[in-house]
Amino acid sequence: MRLTVLLAGYVLVGANRNAAQTTLPARFESKRIAAYSDSFATIVQGQERGWHTFSMQRTDSGFLYQERFDLPGMMGRDLQIVFGPALTVRSVTATGTLMGHMIGAQLAYAGQRATGWAITDIETTPRRVTVDTVLPTGAFDGAALMAVLPALNWEAGASYSITMFDSDEMNITTQTVRIAGPERITVPAGTFEAYRADLSTTQLPVRLWYTRESPHRLLKLGGDTDGFVTVLVRHR
Repeated sequence: MRLTVLLAGYVLVGANRNAAQTTLPARFESKRIAAYSDSFATIVQGQERGWHTFSMQRTDSGFLYQERFDLPGMMGRDLQIVFGPALTVRSVTATGTLMGHMIGAQLAYAGQRATGWAITDIETTPRRVTVDTVLPTGAFDGAALMAVLPALNWEAGASYSITMFDSDEMNITTQTVRIAGPERITVPAGTFEAYRADLSTTQLPVRLWYTRESPHRLLKLGGDTDGFVTVLVRHR
């Protein structure tokens, strides 16, 4: 599902960057992934409005990622992604609602081929469509982005390009994530040394904070103000 489903409402004015900064293709290494189960609160204009959970666990055949969130009156989603041992996406299952419309997908991946179904045009006239497409080398389902970001080589000044398949809009886009920091941030779970990542999307850019310490764990996501943010409450 596209990032605007996950991050609707976030607004970011991107920071200035050195034009000479080199952007490299993203490489996700499974050895950087540790099992986790983290709980977050969604804060809108200073008030807690919803919740969000992220979890990752190792399995006999790779990894299982699960994500759930609910923002009453706006959106909610359950997501499950099965990965192979090298963090290649094998299947994506998503169900939920966005502004009263049903959203969802059931996709299987074999090599670079995606098959299954997805609900598209979710903000206008939602419709279920059949998916059968071949992705460019290195592209993966955009719903898996939050699962694989911790597997990047996190260091200040790094810039990566990420090619993703958006089943909502049935297109393939290349986004950029730029890492800055370190900086100290405070969330309900505590105070942490963090890296900040500025992520481009097809609509609004997004800002994310991850622990500087490896394995990197999500601490906060939102924009350049705290008008609409999701913050870590508890991790384990």
